[in-house]
Amino acid sequence: MLIFSKPRWVENVLIALVLLMSAAFILTFLLIRPDFGDVLAGFVPSIPDGGLMTAIALIGTTIVPYNLFLHAGSVRNRWDKEYLPEAQLDNTVSIGIGGLVSMTILATAAASLFGSGKTIENAVDMAQQLTPLFGNMATATLGAGLFAAGLTSALTAPLATGYIVQEIFNAPASRWPFRIGALIVILSGTFAALLGYRPVELIFVAQIANGLLLPIIAIFLLRLANSSKLLGTYANGLKANILGVVILLITTTLGFRLIARALGFWP
Repeated sequence: MLIFSKPRWVENVLIALVLLMSAAFILTFLLIRPDFGDVLAGFVPSIPDGGLMTAIALIGTTIVPYNLFLHAGSVRNRWDKEYLPEAQLDNTVSIGIGGLVSMTILATAAASLFGSGKTIENAVDMAQQLTPLFGNMATATLGAGLFAAGLTSALTAPLATGYIVQEIFNAPASRWPFRIGALIVILSGTFAALLGYRPVELIFVAQIANGLLLPIIAIFLLRLANSSKLLGTYANGLKANILGVVILLITTTLGFRLIARALGFWP
């Protein structure tokens, strides 16, 4: 699809997959009916003992650094000042859906699997654990959501790489630098899948790496967003800078805390 189809087709497929993923996880969440009091209590920020890496991984999987390149590259050819409000709405809806899906997955796992003593090695295990509790309906919807989640990642990672390679060679998306860059990532992922490592561990480590890279990318983004030379009147205002600095401080603090703990400087 990435090599032979048009960008608009890939975009439509991604939209369909995200809608399927969102509907599937939300439906599974409603079928399981977790304690909504506990869900609301989770909005108070806290990191339980042993949960630091998971918190960083959750940030890394919700705001994936390479998706920032993907978004910029995909809308570049359609840029016009009049579309700026639509682009901002695009970001708000996309990040909001990502956060909602993450919350439903966490709440579903907590309500059905936490404390059961069962080990989840992969997505199949997670779906099978729901069958005795909630029947095939929950298993089918969770499976559909996991399929869509996996396929969107399998598309977006090589797609973002293709755009980066395209920028390096200053070539249009229809040229081979874009396709070769995307193909290399797909083949690398396929090779990694054939090695026999536990997929949960690989995904977890990858998302931690994303969470650690995010503050570094955010620094450069903030600098570019404040460049009046590049953006003119569209440079960041006070409100955007305050929000950006807050996000930067949170992600940087978590990253430094993880590194300090690994080195033995943090209890």
